Amino acid sequence: MVLLAALDCIEDTKFLRKAILDVLMAEKEKLLQSEIGIRVFRYMVLGRNKTYVHPDVLTVLEKGEVCSQNKKPRELCRLEILQYMTSSILEAVTVNLPIWCRDTHWTLFLGAAIHVLPDPASKRAAMTALAQYCAKEVLEGEKSLMDLGPFSKMLTFLVGKDACNKKDKMPLFTLILIEHARKVGFLCIVYSIILMVQIYFSCYFGNCQFHQYVNRVKLFSSEYSIN
Repeated sequence: MVLLAALDCIEDTKFLRKAILDVLMAEKEKLLQSEIGIRVFRYMVLGRNKTYVHPDVLTVLEKGEVCSQNKKPRELCRLEILQYMTSSILEAVTVNLPIWCRDTHWTLFLGAAIHVLPDPASKRAAMTALAQYCAKEVLEGEKSLMDLGPFSKMLTFLVGKDACNKKDKMPLFTLILIEHARKVGFLCIVYSIILMVQIYFSCYFGNCQFHQYVNRVKLFSSEYSIN
């Protein structure tokens, strides 16, 4: 809790790096081996994300804002932390990708971590690693990724975030995924994703909104290249 509070309220990110971030990142492998370490790592990456932070913890952190003397916006502090951690996040994603894609405790976090990467190069590298893993042949006796509920939700999340990526001039996950699936002949994966997204958008937003989404994807395709 003390570490979370420090990450949340210390606006001097240079001091934060030396006092906390450098120490934690030097031992990130050990950090991911304990429940408490995982909580700290996830907070470092995602901040006050309600999906990964207990409501009681959020309440305590929010109470601290009353006494805060910080002049720098918390969003800017979060961005500076992410910028410093980019290489560590990217390494964690690429190294643990085969495990996180199949571990229900990590799959949704994987998508969120890729989405918050703050620069195009690192986001493209993480998206490409995921797309390449999606296109791999399923080993005998191994369950298909698309049959895993959390994995499908994670892909839906990343595909849905392409609207934000377009606006922020970031790489588009949909196009990267299609390109790598096409290269290895696994377009059936892409078809499964399209069906999954269609069901998701039709259920939650209606057919009209889904067709608008498809049109946006076509527009993205005409304006962006994967090169």
